[in-house]
Amino acid sequence: MEPIPVQQRLWDRPLIDCYKVREWNGCGDTIGQARLKTFMASHAEDWLMTVLLIPCGLNLDNEAVRFAAGLCLGLTLCAPYIDASE
Repeated sequence: MEPIPVQQRLWDRPLIDCYKVREWNGCGDTIGQARLKTFMASHAEDWLMTVLLIPCGLNLDNEAVRFAAGLCLGLTLCAPYIDASE
């Protein structure tokens, strides 16, 4: 009988690996695969732990962070305006 894992990452790892394979197989184009490789790279999340430079005026508001994350994910961030009254 195998010992029960005592660390959370040991419980999570099989599920995360399964999600990675599922996402990779569902991504048929090379741009999407390159995006996934970028997100899975070591230290990809380091920008989230940067030092705030608010006193220097180098801060991002919530909308700027949302927009930057959306661009990284390849999301459609805006759509053409359609006037329904016409």
